[in-house]
Amino acid sequence: PSHDNSSSSDPNYFGSKSLEFMILKAPLTISADPKTKTFGETNPPLTVSQTGLLGADTLSVVPDIEISTQGTTETPGSYPIILQAGNPSNYELTLQNSTLTVVAATLGAADINIITPSDLRYDASPKTFTATSLKATNLLITYLGAGSTTYSNVTAPINIGQYVAHVTSGDPNYLGSKSTNFQILPREV
Repeated sequence: PSHDNSSSSDPNYFGSKSLEFMILKAPLTISADPKTKTFGETNPPLTVSQTGLLGADTLSVVPDIEISTQGTTETPGSYPIILQAGNPSNYELTLQNSTLTVVAATLGAADINIITPSDLRYDASPKTFTATSLKATNLLITYLGAGSTTYSNVTAPINIGQYVAHVTSGDPNYLGSKSTNFQILPREV
């Protein structure tokens, strides 16, 4: 653009001067907002924030804004949120991607069913517990001594004593645990 100022209020002077200048694009940053969801939930709405819009301008001055996640986003982990857009005529555009974080769901004690062996009397065989869940697929059982009994193992105990069967989720989609106390009693003779 140029500007010509040839008007003067003084009749003794006449002249003009032309000046060329350039209007630079204003900086504009559009950032994808970070999001979090729990395993099993639907993806949250993806949103953006901006810094740099001037006057009454809105994000509508930026053509073809697209925001999407990359990957399945179904298992716990971090997934990129990707921004794409066309070039606005009055702004120098910077796009900043973000992350969708999927966290494991809670597996509550009510979600775990611990099944006690039918006989807890000493017979020189392990007292193996089992566990089920309608949610988690991989439950891990460890055994700890209780009271004066010293024991810590993934192998079920054999000897007389007090124990704790501790069930934890080995499923990466769920976090949680449940415990039950039990006692191996002497065999009656």
